[in-house]
Amino acid sequence: GEGNDDVFYADGGFTDFAVIADFESGTDTIQLAGVESDYIFFGTNIYLDNGNQQFDAVQDDIIAIVNTSFDTANDVVFQGLVT
Repeated sequence: GEGNDDVFYADGGFTDFAVIADFESGTDTIQLAGVESDYIFFGTNIYLDNGNQQFDAVQDDIIAIVNTSFDTANDVVFQGLVT
């Protein structure tokens, strides 16, 4: 929720992730803890990077599947530290 520092959908792999079914680029915002380099954006999927800055479907932790493409520069806000 707003003002909450918890990271949701981390450490669960493909058993724990968000499905964002009605995202509208330019209207909606995705809020992620940390900075952009903490994540891998692969297609419309968002992964928490394992630290090597390269997509690895086995070691990177899926955070969300978004229903449509989005612009990381305008649609994603990064805040705080990944804990």
